[in-house]
Amino acid sequence: MNTKQNVVLITGGSSGIGLALAKKFSSEENKVIIVSRSEQKLASVKAQFPQIITEAADITEEYSIAKLVAKYKDVNILVNNAGVHHECSFRNGIEDFSLLRNEIDTNFVAPVMLAEKFIPELFAKKKTRLLSIFHPTLASVPNRVFLCILQLRLQCVPFQNHSECSLEVHPLRCSILCLPLSKPP
Repeated sequence: MNTKQNVVLITGGSSGIGLALAKKFSSEENKVIIVSRSEQKLASVKAQFPQIITEAADITEEYSIAKLVAKYKDVNILVNNAGVHHECSFRNGIEDFSLLRNEIDTNFVAPVMLAEKFIPELFAKKKTRLLSIFHPTLASVPNRVFLCILQLRLQCVPFQNHSECSLEVHPLRCSILCLPLSKPP
């Protein structure tokens, strides 16, 4: 992968792994756009790294994704990094299913929607990459590897269905990074 002269959009880029990736890509002569729900965190990043473009958006909302795609047509590396984790216990019953829905929407549905909406723009370029970061903070999930494979498969399906031979002739690459299981701080 060419690590210079790219346009990189990173969801969940205002802190943690997303911010570390933004700093690294930025230091390698890339245009970097970070997306986060938190305007306060984005302002803090902008103050420290004025070269990084910040964009407040909720990637679980289709209109937010449409705005990102329309505004950043030059993206050739899409990093799906945003993630949330809410503690829930199936043994004790789930009191608030909205938290579980939010986790599923943010961690699984949003990355698939982002990938699908960026297809035309990614396919219009010669060198593109979709990188998904899987945050396995779900301590109760028995088979983390299965979830990593499922997430990658869900995000690459739209690309495979876009054109029967697209992946054979197009340099789009889908990658997933599964982080080690750890408890949130």
